[in-house]
Amino acid sequence: MFLVDSHSHFDAAEFDADRDAVHARARAAGVGIQVVPAVAAAGWPALKRICDAYAGLHPAYGLHPMYLAEHRPEHLRALRGKVLQTLEGLGADALNWTPTNDATNSLFVLATHCIGSEHGWMYEILGRGELTRNRPAEFLARGDDLAALREQYARIAQETEALLATRTLDDLLTTRARMPFGDVSERWIILHVLEHYSEHLGQMYLTRQLWEGRALVQ
Repeated sequence: MFLVDSHSHFDAAEFDADRDAVHARARAAGVGIQVVPAVAAAGWPALKRICDAYAGLHPAYGLHPMYLAEHRPEHLRALRGKVLQTLEGLGADALNWTPTNDATNSLFVLATHCIGSEHGWMYEILGRGELTRNRPAEFLARGDDLAALREQYARIAQETEALLATRTLDDLLTTRARMPFGDVSERWIILHVLEHYSEHLGQMYLTRQLWEGRALVQ
């Protein structure tokens, strides 16, 4: 039996004393893969170090809402950077490759969708800007390189950071109507954008690993 633990805080300090033994017990029980989610940006370096050191561990770089007081705008910038880093060094074949012929997305599609979602939520919904997002088109995106995508990320990053710089605590409690979610607060929108990046970043790591190991899979 091969099991996947989709939510394992294997990097937590509680495991410092016996992490090797914990890893061995998981493998003995049939757990071959563990997805290890972060809770705050301060823990990302240690998370990477630990996941690099043990087979079958996959980091998920996120920002947990329970640690909201620790999160800063630059942490969102770091998540964007990790998305682009995941695409570095890849040619068109790799950027546009999908793990299966249907119902899966390429790395280029996922990166396009992430930045499109940020623009839609932050600029159009929170900032009440012009509605220009074309979500279906994001899932048809293809690219030969990263030049245009980098420009898009830089432009939308400036857009978001300009909005965040103007928000007050009272602003964060105001709501926007957004179907099918109903009325959501500005605070909820910001957390949703962070969560969305984290979710797809993990998917992108796995997709790149599948691309790099596709010959072995075949």
